[in-house]
Amino acid sequence: MTSNLADILPLTPAQEGLLFHALSATDAPDPYLVQLRFRATTPVDESGLQRALSALLERHASLRACFRYKGLRRPVQLVPKQAHVPWVERDLASLNSVEADREIEKYLAADRRRRFDMTRAPLLRAAVLHRRNQADLIVTIHHILIDGWSIPVMAEELAALYDGRPLPPAAAYRSYLAWLHDQEPTAVQAAWRDALSGYTGPPLLEQRTPAGASEVHVELPGNPMARTSRAAHCTQNTLAQVAWALALASLSNRDDVVFGGVVSGRPASLAGVERMVGLFLNTLPVRVRFRPGETARQLLQRVQGEQLSLVPFHHARLVDIQQDAGRDLFDTLLTFENYPREGLTVVGRLQLTDARDTTHYPLSLAVLVGDTWLLRLSSQGEADTHDLADRLVRALTALTAEGALDAPVHLISRAMRSCGPDVPSSHLTPTRWEELDWLQRSTLPAAAQPPQINARLSGQQRSRTDHERIVCKLFAEILGLPDATVDTDFFTAGGHSLLALKLMSQLEDELGIRLPVGVLFTSPTPADLVDHLERASAQPHNHGLEPVLTLRAGRHPAIFCLHSSLGLGWEYATLLPHLTPDRAVYTLQQPALSDPTASLPETVTQLVDDYAARIRALQPEGPYAFVGHSFGGMLATELAGRFRAEGHTVALTAILDFYPLTPDLAAQQLNDADFKQESLGLLLDAASPSATALPQPLDAAQVFAAVRQPGSLFTGHPTKQLERFLQFRARARHLAQNWIPPLNPGPLLLITAGGDHSAPSTATKTALWQPSTDALDVLELPCTHHRMLTPQTAPQIALTIETALALSLPPENT
Repeated sequence: MTSNLADILPLTPAQEGLLFHALSATDAPDPYLVQLRFRATTPVDESGLQRALSALLERHASLRACFRYKGLRRPVQLVPKQAHVPWVERDLASLNSVEADREIEKYLAADRRRRFDMTRAPLLRAAVLHRRNQADLIVTIHHILIDGWSIPVMAEELAALYDGRPLPPAAAYRSYLAWLHDQEPTAVQAAWRDALSGYTGPPLLEQRTPAGASEVHVELPGNPMARTSRAAHCTQNTLAQVAWALALASLSNRDDVVFGGVVSGRPASLAGVERMVGLFLNTLPVRVRFRPGETARQLLQRVQGEQLSLVPFHHARLVDIQQDAGRDLFDTLLTFENYPREGLTVVGRLQLTDARDTTHYPLSLAVLVGDTWLLRLSSQGEADTHDLADRLVRALTALTAEGALDAPVHLISRAMRSCGPDVPSSHLTPTRWEELDWLQRSTLPAAAQPPQINARLSGQQRSRTDHERIVCKLFAEILGLPDATVDTDFFTAGGHSLLALKLMSQLEDELGIRLPVGVLFTSPTPADLVDHLERASAQPHNHGLEPVLTLRAGRHPAIFCLHSSLGLGWEYATLLPHLTPDRAVYTLQQPALSDPTASLPETVTQLVDDYAARIRALQPEGPYAFVGHSFGGMLATELAGRFRAEGHTVALTAILDFYPLTPDLAAQQLNDADFKQESLGLLLDAASPSATALPQPLDAAQVFAAVRQPGSLFTGHPTKQLERFLQFRARARHLAQNWIPPLNPGPLLLITAGGDHSAPSTATKTALWQPSTDALDVLELPCTHHRMLTPQTAPQIALTIETALALSLPPENT
């Protein structure tokens, strides 16, 4: 290698730590592999991709480094003049998008298990996975070479090199290593010794029982955090640190908490540092002490001041700090990722769509900040991530509530410690703080009594007849409740479509009566169901296809949910357990589904006229709140524009993964045959998600027969009604393709599905909406378009909706 050697360099403190971990556990996967996933549009120039990646390594010597340590007093990094990137190619073009995604996930999982030889350059490899209409470029690189700030720089430059666009000379990572060498070690040691003086606690997870490895993602609107940080004159990073400290303190019952914090480590005085590619970050202790009588504002400002005083010493070696303390100081890690994301949203032939990494710490929290906050909690087995996520959300909710900054911190901490872990966090903390002691006002529900079981407070009556006793027993068994009354609401208590199928099947076994699942939407309690049974022989019913379904009666402002392209609104029932318990929720459905004589709508205006009249009949005055999934997002936007133009207040317009189509995007839509296959598949999946798959291509008659079987959502529906679903979906497709957003729809909340890699990215969807509104909040969920309202994603969507309403409405309406 000597003839190919360009440089020999020292290691940064963080590189020394990562090298130690890479060399100390060689029989297990290396947790410090970073996987970057790029989308390359067709036609894909594979040789051009290889040249671009090689050119990126030529620009940045740090990407060519490997490491030597044997026989040396301290390890060094060797930088060769050239390094050949290992390259593989796989053809997945014959697979549909779901199959291709599955194969790519398999590749990524296998790739994570392949360790790098730290002594051989480059510590980087690439794969091109060809699929229909695009290719995925996977670049796997060891964390020892880059940090989070480097990723958008690499993405932007790699895209430019692939497109043949010129770039300025690269800033050399070597200059940072020279700066690091010139720093005075004595002042560093003294600063950290003073910062940790008097701390005696052991690592927070030392005495905890292993809970099994797990990871939890939570996404929250970013506006409350940004607003609170501005009001407190602190950074959002400080807010995250204090919230995490509160969560850990409630877990450990301590008033003095130390956890690991990742700092950027990029000295502002170093010219060109913002464009350098390399590992600058460092992991250092963060100490948060809670003092009696201190307000949240005072705590935030004090913690920020303490952390700012340590910035000049962020290049310290963690091993030196812990040796000086005489022990390990922490086993939990907070990473606050607010690095520039320009490179992540570059529109061109090559775009970065995902970046994955892990850590060796038993418990780690990554906070990704933008228009939303993504909280990613990962445990190696020593902590319950679901419990900690709940505590963290509870802390953020408490700190960002109105008036919280002037509330004593010990009250916030006491409230968090007094609440049971099984109560949803949205019900555990107040949404507003008043001068009165809110603890004495007891706004918190008792931990032993989850709010969803109390949804119908007017008359929790016991069962009175044999039929009611049977139905109540089945409700309790299927919903996992200790007991159910005649007023227990199936959906508010956590029911969803699969549980509804199970309930109807068991009702048939117990009572010998077959009911369509749609009955549950109009008769969601045991009392309602028994009443329906008694009336069923005398009155026809619409199987839950009424133009307006009352998912839950309650106070206004109601939430009006607009149907997607099948015309049904049943999917919104998954939100009920997670919304404010007494809020009214209605869903509008296509009237032509229940009336075979009705014609399908010819225009969007015709639809909106009809739906606006039905909404006014339920709620004559604003404020209004609209939620729409897919095609329903278009309807929600239209209704918001209509009601605003009439002078009404629109508090919320939430769009679940819908976007206006440009001519280019419209041209990429499915052809008629593929669209019909997709429609049949959606109907089949909606009717019974766990049903056995039918042969491909799908035959309409076979699908109709399957979805009408006992145990299906569409049991008892006539064929003409099933055909109506498909006819309306085709009409909805036509209306959406030619739709132009209305003028001035007001603020929009866009919630996108980030799991559809063949669909436009969230950045593209955001760009398509921005010309229509001056205020756009964006939240991306790790799901697919057709899985937006599952029981897994519904809690995040409901929490986001309630938070947005709380910010928009005056106190008397929230």
